[in-house]
Amino acid sequence: MNGNDQKKTRFKIEFWLPIVSAFLTILLAIVLAEVQIKLGWLPLVTATLVCVSIFYLAMYFCAKNIHSTSVALLEDLKNFIDRHTAKTCVTWIITSKKMAEFEAAAKPHEVWLVTSDLSEDIPGAIFFDIVHTNLKRGIHYRYFIPQSLQTEAQARQLVENHKGVGKLDVVYLSDEFFFLSQGLDITIYDPFNKSGKRCGFLGLPVHSEERVHAALRTEFVDLVIGRLHKQLAEEHTINKGKRSL
Repeated sequence: MNGNDQKKTRFKIEFWLPIVSAFLTILLAIVLAEVQIKLGWLPLVTATLVCVSIFYLAMYFCAKNIHSTSVALLEDLKNFIDRHTAKTCVTWIITSKKMAEFEAAAKPHEVWLVTSDLSEDIPGAIFFDIVHTNLKRGIHYRYFIPQSLQTEAQARQLVENHKGVGKLDVVYLSDEFFFLSQGLDITIYDPFNKSGKRCGFLGLPVHSEERVHAALRTEFVDLVIGRLHKQLAEEHTINKGKRSL
């Protein structure tokens, strides 16, 4: 229906509605007047009250049944949404808060984090206490970061505040690991799969009240670990050469 048709339909409704309402009102008044003349006011008022009472009772029972049915339907819909959310979102997309809970409960032998921003790991941030506790438990943390003034300052905070607690390494990567977006990061739990529960998450640079992370496929986790192993081997060779000089 186009705009002109809508205007015509609206005009017809607005034009005829007052006329029909007035006609029905006059007709009802005539009928009531005739009934009042023949029967008097008492039977008329009594009949009116009975009709109104029957109407409201019918509405009450109908509304009661509709209400109970609606509540049941809404409850079923809520349960369906909760099940759907649990199966399709929570299992592969989690917030930083949920990921922190996972990291606190997990027992990986090692944790690798590739990131261009350590703001969630420095003192006072969401992961700091968890990392500190895990270091005490003997979990090895290895941070792969780009070399910049910001990351160097954040890395110093990490090293100084976790000093003497456990094993924490910082490895500087080339910019090719961060060419896509500075907001991306990769966290890999148990990269050597010693517990058989290796997994990885990708931090997503999306507009959200909380930072979110998506679970990674095994093939991609293997690819990242392979690249990082190569970087560690090159760094070991360089450091070994420096010590021999």
